[in-house]
Amino acid sequence: MQNEYKIEENLKNQDFVYEDDNQAFLQSYFYEAVNNAINEISLIYSQDQEEKENSLQILVKIFKNILDYPENEKFFKLKTSNKLLQKIINFESVVDLLVLIGFKKSEINYQEYLELKDFDKQVFSTIYSFIMLLISGVDENSVYNCKGINKY
Repeated sequence: MQNEYKIEENLKNQDFVYEDDNQAFLQSYFYEAVNNAINEISLIYSQDQEEKENSLQILVKIFKNILDYPENEKFFKLKTSNKLLQKIINFESVVDLLVLIGFKKSEINYQEYLELKDFDKQVFSTIYSFIMLLISGVDENSVYNCKGINKY
């Protein structure tokens, strides 16, 4: 209950600008998609804090790499057979989030990928903000509340 209040307060303090009702609806939809993904990861790994944090860090890293290096195409292709990536893409809500923001299944040299074709920095920045905001409320003692998150 305390975390829910903290998240609501943080959301009120964020500088999300709604140009119109459609944008407000989209941001609400993005927030819900991020919330579903984080909740599913947290629920499945509720008995394994380290695995939960590792999985959330993978999600953070996907967005951070694309935002930090938008010119580097390697971050726009997620190889589905990657062992680390499999920790999160087995969750339906995570795949839903990735598809929502533009990732599509593709095959390159007989390897299956999730590939981002259209990059919208504003959408990614908004979703990244939601991810960071929500994971800070997952566990008050989480690594995400310290500056160490920048290591990704």
